[in-house]
Amino acid sequence: MTCDNGAQEDPAPEQDHLAGRELTRGREAEWPYSGMRPFYQGIHPKRVNERGPEVATQRKTEATEPGTDLEMVPPKYSDEELLAVQSFDDALALAAQYYGEENLVRADETIGNGFRLLANKDTLIDTPLILLAWRFNLGQYQDQFVSMMVVTKDGRKFVVNDGGSGICQQLATYTNATGRHGGMLVANGFTRSDYEVDLPDPKTGEMVPTPAHTYYLNTSA
Repeated sequence: MTCDNGAQEDPAPEQDHLAGRELTRGREAEWPYSGMRPFYQGIHPKRVNERGPEVATQRKTEATEPGTDLEMVPPKYSDEELLAVQSFDDALALAAQYYGEENLVRADETIGNGFRLLANKDTLIDTPLILLAWRFNLGQYQDQFVSMMVVTKDGRKFVVNDGGSGICQQLATYTNATGRHGGMLVANGFTRSDYEVDLPDPKTGEMVPTPAHTYYLNTSA
């Protein structure tokens, strides 16, 4: 496998409403590793009936596998109660009133795996980290990019995407040679190369020098 080297080094896969989970052009890109779950598993609710807005809760069954149908139930809150919500604290108190304060749940503890999409790879420059696992995907224009599950030495957990001739190509070369898709310690984190490329101006079509950058795994000792 190889990673295409385009002007855009950071592909932007389509994202659903679950933080840290991604769709590649609307198609699930599965983790092919033992014990790993794909970022996105669809649950398809039944059609809402004509009685008006309803909320979805998962039907209670012995096995709640991905793809289980959802049944629609009326919302618990009255219009008067919802109108009275004017702040975060009001909403918290209303939820606690119905579910009990001890039963309120945190999304980061009950949904997903705790990894969030990294917004800026600069934050990982010279930062000790481990690549827990990675996978290769096709982007919007059929260019290949790599998605990595990264844990930093100070315990932060990220999903990091990279395409082009940098990290993606480094990992593609390594995977081609070893067959491995994870378990790599990067003692000095990422490094960045800055340069200019000639790209067409969106208004005039003329080629103009444009700042660009590529990120690499820092392999220095």
